[in-house]
Amino acid sequence: KPGVTDEQKQQVVDGLIEMYKHSAHRVVEMPTAKGGRNINPEGHHKGLDLAFIIEFKVRTSLES
Repeated sequence: KPGVTDEQKQQVVDGLIEMYKHSAHRVVEMPTAKGGRNINPEGHHKGLDLAFIIEFKVRTSLES
């Protein structure tokens, strides 16, 4: 979003990687944990620069 520094963005990415390391047993496989620059050509980015998708094995893993 506007006003977020590159350092803050990197902290989010690093935090997601760290979360994955501690929760890998709850996530399907690393290839289904995807992320990158939000390059929506239709302008549906809502001001966000990065987007991530993580697929959990079961719903309870998401909620715990």
